[in-house]
Amino acid sequence: MLLLLGSFSTAHAVPLQLNHQGRLLDADGVGLSGQHQLQFRIMDDPDYGSSLWEETMNVQFINGYYSVILGADEGGNPLDEMVLAEYPLWLELTVDSSDPMSPRHRLTSVPYAHIAGVAEAVEGGSVNASEVMINGDQVIDQNGNWIGTIDWA
Repeated sequence: MLLLLGSFSTAHAVPLQLNHQGRLLDADGVGLSGQHQLQFRIMDDPDYGSSLWEETMNVQFINGYYSVILGADEGGNPLDEMVLAEYPLWLELTVDSSDPMSPRHRLTSVPYAHIAGVAEAVEGGSVNASEVMINGDQVIDQNGNWIGTIDWA
């Protein structure tokens, strides 16, 4: 296989699934067709390292194009935040019984993932903070003690 073009996107922080699309061409530049077995591994190194998560699936190809949802088996093989927290990460792809493709694809964020890193509101959940600040002034310390003053006028 010569070429791997792909993209990742996440719509929300939960569920933790990755949409992955790509195109695979053979040595003659012809797109794969029919069903092929793909093994996806999320790795902690671009060349060596350890596999942090993996999934194998049979995928239908049309003129080399394919689309899959990684982590769709939330009960049996979830792709959870503990794996994705091990940044930086790389995706390794193996087609049928061949050797893994090279180079590995580096996983990067999509624009809305950056927004998800900053909470705008907390509703119905727990908060675990080491301090609380209002307008840059600390009002609750790391021990949970109220230390601030607020001008309510």
